[in-house]
Amino acid sequence: MLVNDILDYSKIEAGKFQFEYVDFSIERLTHSVTMLMRSRAEEKGLEIKYQLDPELPTYLNSDPTRLRQILLNLIGNAIKFTDKGSIEISAKKVRVRGSNNMFLRFEVKDTGIGLTEQEIENLFQEFSQADSSISRKYGGTGLGLAISKNIAELMGGTIGVESQKGEGSTFWFRIPVNKAHVTDNSDTTDNAETNTAPANILVVEDHHINQQILVAFLEKFQHRITIANNGQEAIDTIKASQEPFDIILMDMQMPVMDGLSATKLIRKLKNSQKTPIIALSANILKEDRDKCFQAGMNDFLAKPIDPANLFKIIRAYTSNGDVNLAHKNKQLPQAYENLKKIEKIMGTQYLKDFINDSLKEIDRLVSDLKTNDDHYTIETAAHNLKHFAEMLGLDDISALVKSLEMSSKDKDEDQSSYLISKITQSFDLETTRQQINRHYFEQ
Repeated sequence: MLVNDILDYSKIEAGKFQFEYVDFSIERLTHSVTMLMRSRAEEKGLEIKYQLDPELPTYLNSDPTRLRQILLNLIGNAIKFTDKGSIEISAKKVRVRGSNNMFLRFEVKDTGIGLTEQEIENLFQEFSQADSSISRKYGGTGLGLAISKNIAELMGGTIGVESQKGEGSTFWFRIPVNKAHVTDNSDTTDNAETNTAPANILVVEDHHINQQILVAFLEKFQHRITIANNGQEAIDTIKASQEPFDIILMDMQMPVMDGLSATKLIRKLKNSQKTPIIALSANILKEDRDKCFQAGMNDFLAKPIDPANLFKIIRAYTSNGDVNLAHKNKQLPQAYENLKKIEKIMGTQYLKDFINDSLKEIDRLVSDLKTNDDHYTIETAAHNLKHFAEMLGLDDISALVKSLEMSSKDKDEDQSSYLISKITQSFDLETTRQQINRHYFEQ
């Protein structure tokens, strides 16, 4: 995302870019990145897969957040410049002459348009674009590759590409890594709520930012995550999976097939009748929860997700405990408390990136409201906008959007038009960003 790229690049230039070295699972990192990018690849009819060298240790010590950032940039670039074929991610352990360190080498191989030698020379410069005609068709590479190069080099590694025009490209990077430390739960968990055995979790969620934050939370505590973008995709994933899922986190409102419909069908699948299914929804009225339980769900988590409640749920349903937390939870923490919990678990930089991404998404959704007159489109945009506004504590906008969602359902065009006008007047991206930054980071 361009705003985050510019922020990252300015931090690199100012020498303020930070790294956090922790133990992590290389398989879980690669798997989660592949799952996050799968929907973008499939939109273009591309296959995306990954392969790991069997000689790689199960756990390594490095900065998995920065490794993920580089991988997402390289995979996103590969998808952008590939019209047919596949994207393959691979990782292996390598030795570098003259160094006693162990190095981890990632490769992202595509079947795209390829590059000439001259284009390769300019590729890792900021806002570079190999050819103006390519720019018109595909768009530029922005700062993503330049930032990836800087991150790799700051971590003591290097990055490069092997390519021939018309024959695809292989982008690669290698960085020094350390052996993982002896596992110590006290180092990786803040309290007993997060101290759970690793679980195989299916996350059914259509919005990419929600996917990313759930994956980041869960992966930090060694859970294995698979992403499905809607209810039908969840059913297909369960049928195709060679091992059962320990728990399913199910969003309620999704395109193609919603969470309630998906749950009813999942309960008819062999070996899935008793798999815990947890509803994720911003609608927290009793009747909404009752619908979830009637459909066959086990429990309910209100959006925006409170990390502490998320880990309680996982622990309750992946151990011998049989608790229904939806009936025990008290009033949800305010947005401020939720964001502080995100910061405690994921770090200040992650929280800042998350807030910036969420504000960009709010800005996009507000633009959608201004340019669409279709009731269903407005209702969907309003629902998503309500979620992000509540998550960031934008109470005024949240109240307006709730009213808009209802008026759109009722097909009240005059009221919807009035509310859209009020929402667009109430939200300014830069002003809101400054207010949030003052509130959360400048106290």
